[in-house]
Amino acid sequence: PTVADGSTYYMWFNRITYVLTVTKGSNIASVTGGGTYKYGKSVSISATANSGYTFEKWTVNEGNTPASTTLASTTVEITKTTTL
Repeated sequence: PTVADGSTYYMWFNRITYVLTVTKGSNIASVTGGGTYKYGKSVSISATANSGYTFEKWTVNEGNTPASTTLASTTVEITKTTTL
């Protein structure tokens, strides 16, 4: 639109943020990567199995799928709320 009086108008935008929840499953010693991230962020996630166990896979309960579902350390791009 044209502004006839010569006024200047400014617009501000905030990038949307989403929550990534990384749930520790059975026989998993620890997980990392959970938190709040801006849209489009590539987040590193990892899981460490308890002694005597090996990592099997990431299961997506809601949201984005990790780059690899079979590697214990991988990434997931955040474009919506995600629960693994």
